[in-house]
Amino acid sequence: ESEAMLKEIEAQHGLLTERARGIFSFSYLAFQEYFTARKIVASDNLRALEQALKGLVGHITDPHWREVFFINFYYVAKCRFSGAVDEAAN
Repeated sequence: ESEAMLKEIEAQHGLLTERARGIFSFSYLAFQEYFTARKIVASDNLRALEQALKGLVGHITDPHWREVFFINFYYVAKCRFSGAVDEAAN
């Protein structure tokens, strides 16, 4: 059932590609980088966010994680700036 759904996504949307029998990946690396970064910063739990960011730092010298770092920095900065704007407005 889940493999049929993956095949449908592959055929209709092009988001996923079957690399080998039953092994799917994103058709463009940018999708994987974006969704990885979003998963890291998506937690409302500060402890979980801290652990996710510590895990990310473990990849700091790995060039494969470069875009994930950039995307995370963007989201963290955006959240901090938006919080500062909200505080200044009050």
